[in-house]
Amino acid sequence: ESQETSRGRKEGRGEMEGEQGEEGRRGEGGGGEHDRRGEAEEFKKRGTDAYKKRQFGGAAECYLQAARLYPAGKGVYLSNASAAFLELGRYREAMSCAREAVEVLASDDPVRAKAEARLRRATALADAQLGRG
Repeated sequence: ESQETSRGRKEGRGEMEGEQGEEGRRGEGGGGEHDRRGEAEEFKKRGTDAYKKRQFGGAAECYLQAARLYPAGKGVYLSNASAAFLELGRYREAMSCAREAVEVLASDDPVRAKAEARLRRATALADAQLGRG
């Protein structure tokens, strides 16, 4: 396990949702929906690879593209995008992605807890940046 991953997990970020077994949590669609989901999952994989290489801008764009392609999975994708935006210091975008992820994820989904933590962190950092914290 890389140092970056260990650091990220300690701080409640950096560990991307859905790296293993995410496909089993989402319902299978037919035809075009299945194709869009597969394409979205490929973008998520590219985003995770970019994130691990500390290419946070590219990671965020991949996650956002995944969310556009397959809205049924956007909670995970937007939570991941939020993590990337946090790393970039783009706190408003991190807040927006995390807020939307929280809105669409079930209350018992563990990804929602991460999205909520990212929303709190982004809000605190944005406030501090503006001198309100």
